[in-house]
Amino acid sequence: MSSPSTEPPESDSHWEMETHHRRGERRSPYDALVRVVSPSGGVGVALNKSDSGIRVVVDCQLSEGQCCSLHLIDRNGTERYEQMRVAWSRRLRDGWVVGLERLGLN
Repeated sequence: MSSPSTEPPESDSHWEMETHHRRGERRSPYDALVRVVSPSGGVGVALNKSDSGIRVVVDCQLSEGQCCSLHLIDRNGTERYEQMRVAWSRRLRDGWVVGLERLGLN
């Protein structure tokens, strides 16, 4: 019987390199409700954040390059509005997971 390899499978290594390359900043968990004010009026939740943006899951389609306004309410009840640009978007069974780049605060 052969012993299991300590090397990660090639596909996992590739994913980690892609993730590191795509994500140059440290991310932290971010628990917030999200309302897409424009352009679509959808809702969702934030998953994590970095200095330059957030990752959310929403019930509306947001396309790469699209600019949008978000209303965020964190677990402490703090509300804020942000202007974001869609860096990437992937369709899920029940919605979309979206990477958003911060454009500025209102």
